[in-house]
Amino acid sequence: MTALRELIERIEAAEEGSRELDGEVWCVVNGLVFRRVHRDGTFDFYNPERRYCVSAEDPLPYFHMAGEYTHRAPYTVPKYTTSLDAAVSLVPEGAGVQIERFWVQHISTPVWSAEVRWGIDGETVYAEERPTPALALCCAALKARLALEEPQS
Repeated sequence: MTALRELIERIEAAEEGSRELDGEVWCVVNGLVFRRVHRDGTFDFYNPERRYCVSAEDPLPYFHMAGEYTHRAPYTVPKYTTSLDAAVSLVPEGAGVQIERFWVQHISTPVWSAEVRWGIDGETVYAEERPTPALALCCAALKARLALEEPQS
């Protein structure tokens, strides 16, 4: 299973956005591997072949190139799972977006749906019944990216 597919499953299971999910999205979108770095400098796991790491304990996660902490400025991670502005940046170039809020009786609460579509009759990728609009759009945009990565059979 690809890292993108696994990330989509975690976002589908999420009840709300988080900075840790934001960090994972940033890594996957940029072709990197997510590594949590604690404030004391320890890692959750270590793999010397990986080039990047993330601190998820900071209120605004940031990324450094491993081994170059004094030579590179950190990258601030967009709030993909809590901000529509950040989530829309994940939508592939040339795709359209529609976001709706609707009531679902079987769960007795309003939910959000996001749709990413190419052209009038093009492929549509949905992320339905997400609790927030940013999660819905983030999930739909990542599904659209996955559709572009994996050729249809």
